Amino acid sequence: SHYLKMKLINSVPIHSLLSLNLSRQQFGTAKSYIAFGERLKILEQRLLFLKRCRSHHIIPKFIEASINVNLSTLFPVSTPLEINEHLKAIKNKSLKQIISYQYNLIKTTKSNINEHRTLLSHSVSSFIFSQIDRIFDENSNDIKQQKKQQLIAKFDNLYIVRNRSNSQTSTAEFRAISESPDDRVTAINIRLTEDEKALLSLGPKFALTPRIDDKLINQVRREVAACAYRLRWRDYLSNIDSCITQVQHFRLQGAPINKPFAKPPPNSNFSTEDKLKQLNNFVIDLLQKSKVKFNLSRQQVAGFKSLLNRKADLSITVSDKGGEFVILGNDVQRDLTENHLSSSLGVYKYVPPTRNYHGQTRVIANPTETSYRRQIKSLTDRLQTKANILWKQICNRRGLDKSVEFALSSSNTQLPTMYVLLKTHKFNVSEITSSEDVMDKCKVRPIVSCCNAPSEKLAWLCTYILTPLLQYVPSHLSDIHRHLENLSTVPPEELVGLSFCSGDISSLYTNINIQACIDDVIEFAAEHKSSLPLYGLALTDIHEILELVLGDSYFRYNSRVYLQLIGLFMGCKPSPICAIIRIYSFEKRSIFTDVTYISVPYGRYIDDAYALAPTTEAASIMFNSIAVQDPDNLLKWEIEFPNNNTEFVPFLGTQIRVEDDGTLSYKFYRKTQKKNITLHYNSHHPMKTKVEVVRNFYRTAERSSSSPELVEESYAVIDHLLRCNGYSNPRSFRKTHVSTPKLEGVNKDETVCLKLPYISEYVSYEILRFVKRRGLKIKITFTPGRKLQDIFCKSRPLDGLACTSDNCNICHMLEGNTNCKTTNPVYMITCKICSEVYIGESSRTLNDRLSEHLRYARNPNSPSYRDEALAVHYRDQHAGQQPSLAFKLLAVERNTITRKICEALYIQHINPQLNDKEECVNLKQFLVHS
Repeated sequence: SHYLKMKLINSVPIHSLLSLNLSRQQFGTAKSYIAFGERLKILEQRLLFLKRCRSHHIIPKFIEASINVNLSTLFPVSTPLEINEHLKAIKNKSLKQIISYQYNLIKTTKSNINEHRTLLSHSVSSFIFSQIDRIFDENSNDIKQQKKQQLIAKFDNLYIVRNRSNSQTSTAEFRAISESPDDRVTAINIRLTEDEKALLSLGPKFALTPRIDDKLINQVRREVAACAYRLRWRDYLSNIDSCITQVQHFRLQGAPINKPFAKPPPNSNFSTEDKLKQLNNFVIDLLQKSKVKFNLSRQQVAGFKSLLNRKADLSITVSDKGGEFVILGNDVQRDLTENHLSSSLGVYKYVPPTRNYHGQTRVIANPTETSYRRQIKSLTDRLQTKANILWKQICNRRGLDKSVEFALSSSNTQLPTMYVLLKTHKFNVSEITSSEDVMDKCKVRPIVSCCNAPSEKLAWLCTYILTPLLQYVPSHLSDIHRHLENLSTVPPEELVGLSFCSGDISSLYTNINIQACIDDVIEFAAEHKSSLPLYGLALTDIHEILELVLGDSYFRYNSRVYLQLIGLFMGCKPSPICAIIRIYSFEKRSIFTDVTYISVPYGRYIDDAYALAPTTEAASIMFNSIAVQDPDNLLKWEIEFPNNNTEFVPFLGTQIRVEDDGTLSYKFYRKTQKKNITLHYNSHHPMKTKVEVVRNFYRTAERSSSSPELVEESYAVIDHLLRCNGYSNPRSFRKTHVSTPKLEGVNKDETVCLKLPYISEYVSYEILRFVKRRGLKIKITFTPGRKLQDIFCKSRPLDGLACTSDNCNICHMLEGNTNCKTTNPVYMITCKICSEVYIGESSRTLNDRLSEHLRYARNPNSPSYRDEALAVHYRDQHAGQQPSLAFKLLAVERNTITRKICEALYIQHINPQLNDKEECVNLKQFLVHS
């Protein structure tokens, strides 16, 4: 009779049981059997929910409600700390006992299920019993999914409320400490709406919540497949004797080297393959069921849409040191940059396009845009050929492996591009009312981007080889706290009567003689040659490479070519090392050999130096003794000396003062030109990232302060910064515990990385837990959503890729706004005659690869093209007809493995008719199948 009272939550099994024509007693037993199955799934999901609460230090609401103590009545002034601790302990013990009780209930329920199962097996036929079992399994799974989604939503709500209570105070308090958007955005001669200001005031690093759609799901499929590819190869290589090659070593050290080809991965053991399939299905299923709330307010959403509509007319960048968005018109930005290029006399030279006329090189009188594009292409090809010839000669001279020669040879490169960052701390925006004011008062920092430059790979090689030299530069500060460690070793009695001062070298990079700098670097490298990883190269080879990398200082801006006549590119990899060693050569001939300064504490972080001196005059003499060593007389110091004994002098991230008794006082310093912008609390970053950012701020403040009073003063600076970015109780927030399941007993070197988009804390936790339980050697990194900086800031607004031909065979066949000079494409070719398609990929440009396909279609009977897909198609299906093709760019992927995976996914989805079947089978090996 007790079993008959068991009620089903789901009514669907009742109808299924009635169709089996069971007796009353059999029906009651089957009904109770299914009801106990429902109960078991509910209890298991409750147990998981409670354990998840315990791991995240969250107390469920039913426990909070049970301990109903009115503390404000008992303690009207303030609640003693020990009372709160006791209450917290009671709640935790209650949660622990409830979890234990759930285990007992599960055990009892399983016993009831087994009892009912035995009864049914003896009272009904095997066929009827199998039908009841099927109904039991289907219903239990339905109840499990319902309860799981319900408790997931409940946990997410508790998690959000807990973090909000830890990090957020009342709205009124937050408004009292928030800044006006005008203080967090710089608009020059541009009127922004309040909605646009509200959005941009969130800061460039603010990440938006991603939309869970097919695009994101496909991205996840690519990332999981790429991870599986690396895992399979790692398992395969671990079972054979193999040594890491020099090219692989370079790639591990961050060299800009991409694999030209990717072999299909070997299948791993059955267990690993099964786990990879489970991981792929689990992650995709979890994402499809997840829901995320957009992290912008209505006002910010309105500002986002408005800025997207105005994006074409605006130049949105990030300021030089302030960290805020800078908005001005495209024309103003262009005029400002061109004004800098023309006004910097002796630094830049315009290079006009030329043509060869009867063996003579003549400047084109009225160049067209096509002339400029051809000039850029010709110069880029020349510099690329020059770099490749030099590297080939060095490889042949030193007997280097062909794979090393090929890996560091350049292809499909671009000419370096200039852009400027506005120094918003050096002018007052309110005083700029006209375009003339912009030209006169706005100061800029020029940056030359050398990404994918003809000599980028050789620049990386030089930087990697020369980096160990920095440990032999006695004045070099390896980090922003090294000066505090150095000063702490000086006895206080030696500091009595001295003052801390700092010096800043004006325009260091553009005031360095390149040839003299290279000579100093090679001379210094010769002194410490034994500590350099030369990889079979000689210092004469490094000298030649540096002359190529630093000497050919061509760049482009607005499709015009310029040459930097003096100084180093700010944006070229070897520039910082070369600049540090060049200044050290001056220091070595002055303060490190002059007995007057040998014992004086001195250090330098690139162009920022510190010293101790009794007076302003003594400090000036010391710094000038370094400057006079420059034969070009280009080195200039800006010195900051305290006006009195109570004034602190800023240096890097600290402010320092020498007391009358010789002791040092120092505290955290945030430059006045920096806006109060950091990672916002509402940014769609993992909670662990936000907690670490906050903790690092406080750790830095504590490390940069010499006494408890100054620590509290430094904390106050951090408090204000974080409160302005949504953390209204930051000191409590830094104590937030974020639980993350970790692999145990696995060496980090044995793991492979899997990058997944961050969705929510619950999704991240579930994926990490799944990987841990399956024992997969995978390290998961959750990446934030798209940042505002990535959406609105243009890296090359006036110097994008452009076709150099007036009669291009490919451009008119491309669908959409696609450039035929796009590199690393995944593309689709459609035959307009029969609508059959072909999908492919290439590491070269679209123009190069699609031109080959066009030749295959036009010459299908050519012996060298006989086996090409389009040649076969036009020879067998459209013999004698002119090819009619349409090209479409599907994706761009720089990484060869990811590009192959992307191609395989498109082939799987579209099922093209023209692709070779054997090729399709090989490509499917790159995927993780469902």
